[in-house]
Amino acid sequence: MKRISLILLLALLLPAVLVSCSPKTKDASGRCKQDKYVYLVVGFDEAAENTDVIFTMSYDAKTNTAYVAQIPRDTYYRFGSGQNKINQLYATLVSEGKSSKEALRITSEKIAELFGTKFDGFIGVTVDTFKSVVDSIGGLDIELNDDMTLYLEEEDPIILKKGKNHIDGERAASFVRFRRGYVMGDLGRIDAQKMFLNALFWKLADGVSLPLMFKLANAFQNKIIANIKLLDILALYIDATNSKYEKKVCYVTVPGEPTLNSSGISFYVLNRKSAAEIANKYMYASNPFDSAQLCKNINEPGFALIYDDNSIGYREYTNENLSDLKIIQKIN
Repeated sequence: MKRISLILLLALLLPAVLVSCSPKTKDASGRCKQDKYVYLVVGFDEAAENTDVIFTMSYDAKTNTAYVAQIPRDTYYRFGSGQNKINQLYATLVSEGKSSKEALRITSEKIAELFGTKFDGFIGVTVDTFKSVVDSIGGLDIELNDDMTLYLEEEDPIILKKGKNHIDGERAASFVRFRRGYVMGDLGRIDAQKMFLNALFWKLADGVSLPLMFKLANAFQNKIIANIKLLDILALYIDATNSKYEKKVCYVTVPGEPTLNSSGISFYVLNRKSAAEIANKYMYASNPFDSAQLCKNINEPGFALIYDDNSIGYREYTNENLSDLKIIQKIN
């Protein structure tokens, strides 16, 4: 991937903001020659224990297309002793004595193995860092089809109106965390996160000044868990914004269905066939999806039916049709 002169300038000006980088993550599976990259991004909950936001972000530099595949936090994933939700994997590793970075590295490897791919890097972001990043770019404009009221337990309700809403870091955090008021629960929140990510990508796609890059660098410095360099992220960003191709972003929730287990606990069960299709397209998979069948629970008949149902499909969104998303709130 070519570097332009601004990267050389940044290399001189921003050596202090580099996060440590393992040589093994620079080209995870030989995709560098194809100008294709795939990363794991997680957002921690307020206590920085569970990874309540999980998605992969891939980029094809030749076509200037980005792919975002969201993995629901309640996804059934068998590991350890009695821990069966994918968002608990990181916290379990930390409780076993792993450092934050080591726990996220193992989590990244496990998720990559599940989807038959390899990640070029991983990034973990806390709620406070998330707020700082949004504030550093002057907030974002979120376009809504209907009025929306966000009511988190520890906060006063936030009322957003149909149409364009400008939100700062605090409101953005509430927007991506809120879920209990949606008819579809966590799936409603995941769709709201698509809207947020789209607003973020397109604000950045308009171009970022050098002073703003310094602000972003400061927001990230020592506040994320990652194994990639900030300069590598900036290089991808600059190549994308300077590309001659039309920019395109594709979004999907990894296919499956929500259900309850025999104890009444809610889970999201991935569908083998459709999830494999997404792994191939969105994560450049080179191995089979879930070869160890860690997302299939033969002790829960309903889970197994969802996992093996060849009729379960999915809907992809792009920046062109994301306005079709309808997030329905419960009527109080």
